[in-house]
Amino acid sequence: MEVSTAIDKNWEALKRLLAMLVGMAEMAGDAPTLPRHLHRAILKLLRPAESAARRLIIAAARGLVVVLPPVRPRKPKPKSIEPILRSLGIAVTMSHADFARAEAAKRAAALRAARLS
Repeated sequence: MEVSTAIDKNWEALKRLLAMLVGMAEMAGDAPTLPRHLHRAILKLLRPAESAARRLIIAAARGLVVVLPPVRPRKPKPKSIEPILRSLGIAVTMSHADFARAEAAKRAAALRAARLS
């Protein structure tokens, strides 16, 4: 059996199944929601039909070739304002290691001052 005829045959079967599911949903009449037994019966048929539709899409796209567009150059990252502020002497940023070293020096100075007092 040729692949395209199998896809067409299964596509028609899925359309008939979908029409049946819509008919089942219309059986509820003017009710705002479906009765539980009808809802479950529809879901019992809908889940396998959805899976079959996915497989049918994959089978139909089997020979499909996708041509990707050329890669666009990335936008340059915005430059940090930190070097400019540092050159002006108005920004001071410290790494965690620098901050820990400064805190240790501050504690050591406080201990020396306490000993001298």
